[in-house]
Amino acid sequence: MVVFCSRDNLYSRAFIIIASQITICSFLDFIPQMAIVLGGILKNKSCAEYKPTWVSVILATIDTFSFIAILHFTFLLAVNRLVAISLPKFSSIFESTKIYFLLFLAWTSSFGIIQLFFRFI
Repeated sequence: MVVFCSRDNLYSRAFIIIASQITICSFLDFIPQMAIVLGGILKNKSCAEYKPTWVSVILATIDTFSFIAILHFTFLLAVNRLVAISLPKFSSIFESTKIYFLLFLAWTSSFGIIQLFFRFI
């Protein structure tokens, strides 16, 4: 069972912000996949699929970045719900400007991980 409400407020501001970031990342994850599939359907001819083109490399990078960002924001949402339900004395972490700092940290850590991933692999 998934619990979406805190003790005081049904949908806190932090929950809405984090959930919107997950939605954005999900669309970022979906768009490259659709572009690759639709591009292949519209081409409708045999091409050298074993040779990556710059478009497929860019779309793969966006796809990987958005997947890592989804993982970060899902973890952040789980921590938010844990704090809202079980540890309300620590709820100040998800209030005012601190939530924006956490979002910035999640985006930059996702970007840093993707940079390390493509640099060393």
